Amino acid sequence: MLVLNFFSKGLHICDNSGYVPGIPECAVGFGFIAINQIKYQPFYSSAINNYRFGIYFSYCISSILSILVLTTTLSNSQFISDIAPFILIILFGIGYKINNIYYKLCIKRIYKKLQEKEKVTNLRKTVSNDELKYNPSKLKKKNVYKSVERIST
Repeated sequence: MLVLNFFSKGLHICDNSGYVPGIPECAVGFGFIAINQIKYQPFYSSAINNYRFGIYFSYCISSILSILVLTTTLSNSQFISDIAPFILIILFGIGYKINNIYYKLCIKRIYKKLQEKEKVTNLRKTVSNDELKYNPSKLKKKNVYKSVERIST
């Protein structure tokens, strides 16, 4: 929360050009927080992680849009301020969905690695060292065992 308080102090300072000095810092700060949120997924509940990333993502993108609006002549239009709440809601939904997709991809990757480890473990159980020592006709299994071990490491 210290980061948010630091960035919010600059939002009320305006110079004659209409440039607000705190907005770029907000965009960078919320972008950094959003990236860390999606990378580390700090909570056990996927709904909370999705919600938090959606909030940070919408803040970051709306800060970037604010910079674009303030540096162009669009800041004189009432239309921009009328659609701003809808843009925030849409950005929140996009951020929520992005985090949900990322979460599912992580789960698939972890499950795939788990299945590979399980297959290697099952193969090691079926091909025991004693079986290879006492039965030379099964040397093909030994080659399979070595190749699977090389692939798994």
